[in-house]
Amino acid sequence: GVEALGLLRRDGADVLLLDLNLPHKNGFEILEELGPAGTASLRVIVMSEQVQDDKIIRAFSLGAHDFVQKPLNPRVVVSRIQRLLRSE
Repeated sequence: GVEALGLLRRDGADVLLLDLNLPHKNGFEILEELGPAGTASLRVIVMSEQVQDDKIIRAFSLGAHDFVQKPLNPRVVVSRIQRLLRSE
């Protein structure tokens, strides 16, 4: 989590695939640190094994653009990324 924030700040990105279960900082903490300004220019797809309404709602309220369940289906994830990039 900490490394991801450093890389984002240094290199930037168009899309972030963010796991809620990360060491040191969880996905919610990363979304909070990015804040509205950070997620306005960055498309964020949150992923988690635990798909619960409160987690999905919290992710969206913190700026996530999509939410996917793990284990991931690569074709579905690629499709979602393409959709987000087209919507810029």
